[in-house]
Amino acid sequence: MQTVKIKYLDEEAVVSVEGNSISLEFPTAEVMESKILQTPGLFRLKLSPKTKPPPVDPPVVPTWSWPRPASGIFVHPSGTSAGLGTLTNPMSLEKALAIGGAGKDIWIRGGTYNPKDTLRPKLVGSQSAPWRIFAYPGEEVTINFQTAQRHGIHFSSSNAWQIWKGIRFTDLSTGGPGGTVYNLLKADAGHDVSFHHCQFDNCKRSGLMTNGPAAGFVFYGCVIKDNGTDTQFDHGAYCNSLSGTLTFENCFVLNNAGHQIHGYNGSSSGTYGIRGFRILENSIFTYGEPSDRFVILQDSGPKHEARDCHVIGNVCYNAFPGKDATDKDRSTIKLTNGVNSRVEGNSVWGGDIATTGSVTRLDNMVLQNSTWPKEQVWVRPSRFDSGIVHVTAFNPSKASSVAADLTGIVPAGRYEIRAASSPQKVVGIAVYSGTGTIMLPIFGLSYDAQIRTGGHHWPGNGRAAGFILRRVP
Repeated sequence: MQTVKIKYLDEEAVVSVEGNSISLEFPTAEVMESKILQTPGLFRLKLSPKTKPPPVDPPVVPTWSWPRPASGIFVHPSGTSAGLGTLTNPMSLEKALAIGGAGKDIWIRGGTYNPKDTLRPKLVGSQSAPWRIFAYPGEEVTINFQTAQRHGIHFSSSNAWQIWKGIRFTDLSTGGPGGTVYNLLKADAGHDVSFHHCQFDNCKRSGLMTNGPAAGFVFYGCVIKDNGTDTQFDHGAYCNSLSGTLTFENCFVLNNAGHQIHGYNGSSSGTYGIRGFRILENSIFTYGEPSDRFVILQDSGPKHEARDCHVIGNVCYNAFPGKDATDKDRSTIKLTNGVNSRVEGNSVWGGDIATTGSVTRLDNMVLQNSTWPKEQVWVRPSRFDSGIVHVTAFNPSKASSVAADLTGIVPAGRYEIRAASSPQKVVGIAVYSGTGTIMLPIFGLSYDAQIRTGGHHWPGNGRAAGFILRRVP
């Protein structure tokens, strides 16, 4: 076979001849096309340029430019009480929250803050000049209250006109003497304080507690999760006896041990504005407290409504004693004056589901104490939080452990077992998905005996238990 290179326009081709066969090979064949014209004893090879495709512009790499504030008061985890509050000489968080005068901007730089005790803001702004306490753009801010001896952050009558944004409040693990309840956020008074896109999680007791004369508090786009130890008293969010208004809008409530939200609207209360609430896949197990209510949205009160609220995929177990065994007045889920709201896929053993207004009810299961199921275990991967698996066990015979099949759990990985009664409590050793059946410990998970007003005594009995399996590295 003989070969020779030829040049045509800007292209170079290799011509190969073998016997009666001839072939041309172009390194960039897509830009040329050939046509053979043949007559007896003669052939000609006609080459013509092929239309070139238009050039493709290289991909544009987006550049994200956060607006960097140049003025205001700057806080940093390494800031001190001697800091001037400038970007290069920041002050401590405690000093910034004690500043007086008209409202200013406080920029909290990214990192973890560990207050030694309860934060008590002294900030008093005005409607036209509120204090704005914001996470620095593009940075994650966590305030960890592990060393606090009382509430995490406490608002009193001296607080007014504040806006908090983009901050995580977490890990209040201390309890008070004699069972004193300390909460992640406590508002006894003050007015017009807002929290936008904040998170409240991992408090030993309630996440948010707003009552007394507190007025004008707003929680918008917040996440309230993994709070509570006492399933018969703690709350994700609680509001009661307010003299003014309270607004919850577009908030998520996930994996709290106790009541998820109680919004009471008595005749002297001004609670309103519960909109877009999502109460998803929580588990509560209570023994003998007939006043327990897992979810209450807009309970009584004139001219109020629960708009666009969803209560979905929750499991509630209430072991009412004696005459209270079918006390439907003690509704486990109660949504009053609903507008475009849904109560869907919930399982309630004891108590009832009560709704009024425009509320869609779908695929809920309600059983009274006389119809407890036999031993059953449900394994339910979370539909809303990847890496979370709910395991619910009904255990009428009080067996010391129950079997749960983890074969089909996704995503695959190692899962830490926590008690649904206390999301901070790890029980047993970590397990791996796909390993088949494991035994979960019921023994020892009975809840502490509760003493209520009037001397009522409600001990745990171990007939039901819930677990949260959380994927970990």
